[in-house]
Amino acid sequence: MAEKTDREFGMVKSDLTALRLQVGNLDAKVSALAEKIDRNQEQIIELLTQLVGRGRARNGHEDRGELRRVRDAVRADREGTG
Repeated sequence: MAEKTDREFGMVKSDLTALRLQVGNLDAKVSALAEKIDRNQEQIIELLTQLVGRGRARNGHEDRGELRRVRDAVRADREGTG
């Protein structure tokens, strides 16, 4: 009976080790994806800022303050300070 229990314990321990490795791999993938999303978000904000700046420049306005406020709010939210 003890041998069977030891064998089952070993199998469970092995399964848990494999699961920990899988969770670690998933965690790394999620982190990499979050970084890509942050970069894409920064690029989108920058492009929108440029577009609004062009439109306002055509209309005689140079102020990009509104999109800067949006950009800063997004950054603060991402950093947990907003």
